[in-house]
Amino acid sequence: MASDYGGRMPNKKKGPSRARKIRLTVIPKPEPEDKRSVLLGSGEGTVYFNGPDFRQPPMVCGACGAHLIEGMRRGQIDSVVLYCNACGAYNDTP
Repeated sequence: MASDYGGRMPNKKKGPSRARKIRLTVIPKPEPEDKRSVLLGSGEGTVYFNGPDFRQPPMVCGACGAHLIEGMRRGQIDSVVLYCNACGAYNDTP
């Protein structure tokens, strides 16, 4: 089988496997006296944070799997609860 790459296959970008995702923990709706910030999305889409590191697996809603954080490592976001616009679940950040 001939190719335009001199017999070699081109290098593919090394990114996260599509199957590899970090599922966030679903929690009950936080009480008003809870010290954590709760982010409620508005508009279309479900991603709250989109970082530059495409090698990191996405962090997804623990209930429905919608992407909430992309391109960031665990621990970069802390003490924040993310409301999933797709299913209405509250997700705790790792």
